[in-house]
Amino acid sequence: MDYFEYIKRKYDYLNNEDITILVDSAKEILFNLLYPCGASIDFDEFAVPKQHKTWVLRAVIEMIERAGISSATAYRENGLDFTFDRSQLSYGLVSEITPRVGSI
Repeated sequence: MDYFEYIKRKYDYLNNEDITILVDSAKEILFNLLYPCGASIDFDEFAVPKQHKTWVLRAVIEMIERAGISSATAYRENGLDFTFDRSQLSYGLVSEITPRVGSI
């Protein structure tokens, strides 16, 4: 899946560097969720598993949508409310990932 092209079309105001940072951040979050004890795993060689390709895209979209609100935990003004259950990504999205821990 070409995350870069999709995000560029959907959010045309983002520059290439911003998109790259967002995609890399989403991949890093996925990596840390999948391998919480993976100190010996090289992130540079990490390939997103097929079943999580759309998860990365949804994570990027959620990060972009929250960015304008600074990941609010609570905000209210003129009848407009923002409350997020956790910073950066929602619990719902994070809970979709099951950690994989093992030993050699």
